[in-house]
Amino acid sequence: AVGLLALGVLLAFWVLIIVKLVPVYLEGRSVKSVFERYEEDYAEFGTDKRRIQGYFERFFQVNAVYAVNPRDINIEIGKKDITVTLDYEARVPFVSSEQYGDLWVVVEFKNKAVVPRGSSE
Repeated sequence: AVGLLALGVLLAFWVLIIVKLVPVYLEGRSVKSVFERYEEDYAEFGTDKRRIQGYFERFFQVNAVYAVNPRDINIEIGKKDITVTLDYEARVPFVSSEQYGDLWVVVEFKNKAVVPRGSSE
C-alpha cells in the first residue's frame, strides 16, 4: 500500500512536470524554428533591421509565441555577416504554497542565426 502511494505521488509529480513544461518547450521550439527558417530566407531582407525584425514579429504572431517580444531580438550587421540573437528565460510557476512560498521553474533559451551579408549591398 505504501509502495503504491509512493508510486502514485511520483507519477503525479511527473505528470505535473509534463503539463507545466511541455508548452514552454513547444513555444521554444517555435522560436528556434524561425531562426532556422531565417537562415534560409535571409537574402530577401538585406540589411534592413526593420524588415528583419518584422519577419520575426510576423512569425511570432502567426505561431502564437507570447513568451518573447520581437523587440528583444538583437540584430548586428557586420561587414561580412548579419547576426541575429535572442536569449530569454521562461519562468513557469510550478508549486504555490502560502506556508512555504512559491517554486518556479526557469527555462533558458538561446537562439542565434548568422548569415552572410550580401555582396550587392
